[in-house]
Amino acid sequence: MFAQHFSINNLPYGIISIQGSADRIIATRLEDYVYSIPALLERGLLGSVPASTTNAIVKQHDLNAFAALPKSEQQYFRSLLTMFFASHQTQPTSVPEAAHHVDSVCVHLPVHISGFTDFSCSKDHLMNAARAMGFPPNLPPGFLHFPTAYDGRASSIYVSGTEVFRPTGTFQDSQDGSIVFGPTKALDYELEMACIIGRPPEPSLQRQEFVLDLGRGIPASRAEEHIFGVVLLNDWSARDIQRLEMPPLGPFNGKNFATTISPWVVTLEALEPFKLQLPERDVPVPPHLDTKDQKVGYDITCMAELLSPNTGETNGTSTTLCESNTNRFYWSFAHLIAHQTAGGCKLATGDILATGTISGPAKTQHGCLMELTKGGKEAFTLQGGSERIYLQDGDTVRLSAFAGSADDGVGFGECLGVIRS
Repeated sequence: MFAQHFSINNLPYGIISIQGSADRIIATRLEDYVYSIPALLERGLLGSVPASTTNAIVKQHDLNAFAALPKSEQQYFRSLLTMFFASHQTQPTSVPEAAHHVDSVCVHLPVHISGFTDFSCSKDHLMNAARAMGFPPNLPPGFLHFPTAYDGRASSIYVSGTEVFRPTGTFQDSQDGSIVFGPTKALDYELEMACIIGRPPEPSLQRQEFVLDLGRGIPASRAEEHIFGVVLLNDWSARDIQRLEMPPLGPFNGKNFATTISPWVVTLEALEPFKLQLPERDVPVPPHLDTKDQKVGYDITCMAELLSPNTGETNGTSTTLCESNTNRFYWSFAHLIAHQTAGGCKLATGDILATGTISGPAKTQHGCLMELTKGGKEAFTLQGGSERIYLQDGDTVRLSAFAGSADDGVGFGECLGVIRS
């Protein structure tokens, strides 16, 4: 499934283990096969590879060492992979010692994650959410000046396919208004993307770059140098718990129980053909957020689907919850890095910076159930005919994303989570 997402134009990176082995190895994916990169290197199939690249791949159990290499070195290695697969005509039988069908491997978190920040890049989401909660559709006062954010929990990030257990917390009962402690009754998903930090800035360079401006930080115009790649992200949310705890310090237990990411890290080189300029700024921005008319946005169609055992849906049928696009973002990955580092905050290889919910103005573009159900007040109909407001135990939420045409596009595969009690 999702073989068309992984053409030779993609060649993402991930961490796998092969059936019968606990060893985690770095791999890439081409259509329905994954390829052990250490196996390709050990057999000399990729040509002249720098020793520093080989050392960052062989016997590594995550992608951090490879992600921390200079961008030019990563790009050169990707070109070697592309030439190899082009010459072998994408036939796994030509390299049986390295090729494994995707169904025969287990995927793992691609990087060791030290930090996780979740931003808001979408005007539409913020205005939709305000309407859903019964407020005027006004943007937060700082949103047009910088991408707003909260610190998430890196310890609660899981790879696609990991079960998500319904969290317990304190919330206001919707029936009698009493404050109760128990399992959430308003479990939601959020359709997001995230960038993974690659080579962090050297502290001395970080100071030197901005000595005449801010004295610190990474400007948005240069921030993509520090991005290793992009994944899908589901920021699971317990809306009733979140609602009570939000004032005055923001979300905590309503979001810290689980976040799911897709297993394959798609490089910026693969996404280069789908870059675009962001909309005009509504207000002037500080120098460190000025991208100088660069194309820092992306045209990526994103989808969320619900598969539920409670709807009579069979044979893989699903209900489409949302189909939206990152081309409506007000802020980009580059802006997230620039804003987070502007005050002197350090970033580490493997850190994850997420976009916030990817939404649009239409109901079919609402990237979470809070928007779709107007804060839990309006049910929606599933493919099998039943109605739903928030997620039930046994539900599976599947996120996916694709850029370009079916013939030469680039996709992210799936980001999957099953709700358990």
